Amino acid sequence: ATRNFYGSQINSFSAKIEIEHFDAPFNVDFIRAPRLEPLPRTNSTVQVLARHDGRTIMLQQGHLLASAFHI
Repeated sequence: ATRNFYGSQINSFSAKIEIEHFDAPFNVDFIRAPRLEPLPRTNSTVQVLARHDGRTIMLQQGHLLASAFHI
């Protein structure tokens, strides 16, 4: 992950996003958020759960979650 990809705290912002397996959108905050970078070879056990502006912002592998935002 690239630390502070979305900017410093002063660049923080909110967005409404859709997350897989949920019926309603979520309001989330990007505060000094990291960028989730794609791996050279995609692991079939990793699922993308959410995107924002075409970028991956939430992943799941088994019981583990990774996100670039706060709920």
